[in-house]
Amino acid sequence: MRIRYKLVKLPTKVTWVRLSLLCVSANLWAQSLQILPRPANESHARTFQIMLFSPKEAPPASLQWRISVTTGSAMAEGDIKPSIEAADSKKELYCAAAPEKTEPTIVCIIAGAMAPIPNGPVAVFRVAGAAGVQATTIRVYDIVGATAEGESISFPNAQLTVKMSERAEK
Repeated sequence: MRIRYKLVKLPTKVTWVRLSLLCVSANLWAQSLQILPRPANESHARTFQIMLFSPKEAPPASLQWRISVTTGSAMAEGDIKPSIEAADSKKELYCAAAPEKTEPTIVCIIAGAMAPIPNGPVAVFRVAGAAGVQATTIRVYDIVGATAEGESISFPNAQLTVKMSERAEK
């Protein structure tokens, strides 16, 4: 069985304009969670926040994700707290350790009232590095959201590698 291809030549200018508009519109409607560091303290622990970026047309009312850190760093369920903004929108954050074999992993769900989760910080968490750990990689993945109407929302994975030895400037 042979497959035959037929090439069609489109006007270059029109094709690039359409492709550009498609890419721009995809970015405008994209949903994402991002990991942002906060200033370090004097211990071997760092604090981070998970930020939600969502269009007003389809905001999530609930989110679920897995979060993991590289071996040599530690994070416990109690180290993850809801942000002030999430708590103000009547959302509760539930986290539990997952039985992963490769790296410490925690599964989190934020849900509650039917109101959408506002853009901005969703959760704040702490990661501690053992003595001698220079850097750690934090991954937020398997992210799933749902609107108040129950429609599923997909999110791309997020990852951040950060030096554990960075200290806050005084």
